[in-house]
Amino acid sequence: MFAEGRNKAERPCTYCNRCLLEVLDNPLGCYEPQRFNSQQEMIADIMSIFENERSYPKAAELGVVS
Repeated sequence: MFAEGRNKAERPCTYCNRCLLEVLDNPLGCYEPQRFNSQQEMIADIMSIFENERSYPKAAELGVVS
């Protein structure tokens, strides 16, 4: 967004606090339906945090845990 020269989102946060309730069971993200054109767009935005997720070795693979 900032790289595109914009200072705020097209549909800025409404401060609804839905994200605070959802974070207990779901990935952190915006759950305000008014900010998205569809439910699928909202879920895609929330899940986009995992798109560039790196695969890290498990502790056992590093010999840290037996």
